Amino acid sequence: MSLDLSRRALYDLVWSRPRAQIAKELGVSDVWIGKQCRAMDVPAPPRGYWANLQATRRSKPGFIRPPLTYSLSQRMAEDREDVEAPYVGCKARDLTQPLPPPPAYPSDEATTVARYLAMVRKELARPRAVGRHPVTQALIEQDERRAHPQYARSWLQPLYRGPKGEAVLQAIDTLAWAWTRCGLSVCAHGGHEIELTVSGGGLASHFDIRRVEAAPGRGRHNGTRKASESGLGGLGVWLYKGYEPRDPKAKPLRVVRRMTSAVVVELTELLLAHGESRYRAWLAQRYHFLAQERAAALREIEEAQRLERERIEAERRALEQRRRHLLRHAVASIRRADDIRGLVAELDARTWTQAFPAWATWRTWALDQADEMDVRQLPRSASRTG
Repeated sequence: MSLDLSRRALYDLVWSRPRAQIAKELGVSDVWIGKQCRAMDVPAPPRGYWANLQATRRSKPGFIRPPLTYSLSQRMAEDREDVEAPYVGCKARDLTQPLPPPPAYPSDEATTVARYLAMVRKELARPRAVGRHPVTQALIEQDERRAHPQYARSWLQPLYRGPKGEAVLQAIDTLAWAWTRCGLSVCAHGGHEIELTVSGGGLASHFDIRRVEAAPGRGRHNGTRKASESGLGGLGVWLYKGYEPRDPKAKPLRVVRRMTSAVVVELTELLLAHGESRYRAWLAQRYHFLAQERAAALREIEEAQRLERERIEAERRALEQRRRHLLRHAVASIRRADDIRGLVAELDARTWTQAFPAWATWRTWALDQADEMDVRQLPRSASRTG
């Protein structure tokens, strides 16, 4: 059994049989299983659950199996695991494995974002935690270090003191708590321009938040969104996808005077829409890469087969040429052998050749040479005598 378990698979496993039996099957300890359940936020059966289940058919109130709940991050991660499942372990160059189909999503992009946003609204309707978020607390500690006397003559000065600084911290705190409650990981760093990094469930985006000063000649009586965006000042929010380079001349996506729940929902919707769009583009690119790898592997096989056919054809042509050469050589040798035999026959008809003592020896040698040239004389004939 594989140790690479998803959250749903671990939930079904720990509620299917006792933990000791599972640990024996996996080759791990029951303590390790408990740690995995806590790390993945999976409810596990309490102590005595299986004994109570065997002793009575009716479960006690404390031994009722709870449902597997999801935060936004966990829901997004599981949805993406289901979509990516056909591509896990896929090796495009292994032709024994079928190439998975293009990515199939249960719903379109807008519907998916709306479903995730409904979870965000439901989570924001619950009471929030009391106190500063760790991200905001870290910014305050950085500001306190800037206020140290050793920086009195330095350009490093406190940034978040006064009403304007408190407004920035309040906005960061509201956003950080909202996204943390959704199961997302939030971290921040910076000074006048705060980079808020949000990750989890496959998301990885960066928000830049900084004060936008009021334009000269504009009044401050209007607190509406239109007035804020027209230059009355407030907090500017820029969204960057992944490690996209910053554009200093880019206009903010949103300028707010106060970080309300509606603004949090709007920024979260931007985050989810950008994240879902990037994820689908990445998965489409991954499928395109697999398809290219499979096509390259098929082209390599076709090229190897073509080269093998060319090699066989070249060998066939070489063999044919060699056979023709041997055939022409054999015909020429037969003709020369016949010419030699004709010469010996003409000399035999001359009486004066009998007077030479070496005639018989030469005659035998000449006929042997003719027999060696003549491929029709196989096996080679015996030595001839006069």
